[in-house]
Amino acid sequence: NHIHAWIQRTISETILRSLYLRNAFVESINNRNAVGIFLPLKAWFETVGALASILDLLERKLSPDDFSKEMKPLVLGNKGKGKFRVGTVEAKNVVTMMEKADRYITKIKKEIDKNQKDIPIDTFFTDYYDIASNPSHPSFDAYEIVGSLKDDGIWQGKEPEEIKNTIVTDIPSYGGLLMTPLFIDDICRKIFKLEGDYFSKLKSKKYFD
Repeated sequence: NHIHAWIQRTISETILRSLYLRNAFVESINNRNAVGIFLPLKAWFETVGALASILDLLERKLSPDDFSKEMKPLVLGNKGKGKFRVGTVEAKNVVTMMEKADRYITKIKKEIDKNQKDIPIDTFFTDYYDIASNPSHPSFDAYEIVGSLKDDGIWQGKEPEEIKNTIVTDIPSYGGLLMTPLFIDDICRKIFKLEGDYFSKLKSKKYFD
């Protein structure tokens, strides 16, 4: 039973965190903060990867011992080293989780078109994740948001209004992120179907309460 309690708890905390990340992303858009959108956006995609990883474990029909071993990094894992490290369990690699999200998209395609047998892995999430990752680190893409190289090779900062206008010009290119809540909901429904007997014992049947 502790395994199913792990699943319920992890989904609950992941969904709640994703709602706050979504709010932070929306607040950055409303404030025209072209720099601030990328940290919550990057983390928001990671929640999809975490949920897709749980779904993948359930669909693999592992033994209880193997499932517990695979689930532990998702439930108890942490990052970091040294004296500030909390616990000894290493968290699941983020790239691995995002690859699970890509495989989830590929499975959806196969469900829609059952005649296609050899469908290549869709890189929807890892592509968007890479786009969001660069500006959230001190990289060239990050500095391009707030400034640019001039003809003489000198970097010059942009005016605040110019940075704000970036939101208007660039946000359509992130249209795919609007699908993220739908993917989260669909993954949760699939998990609920597999865990129905255990989830039915919960007082609330709503994912987002």
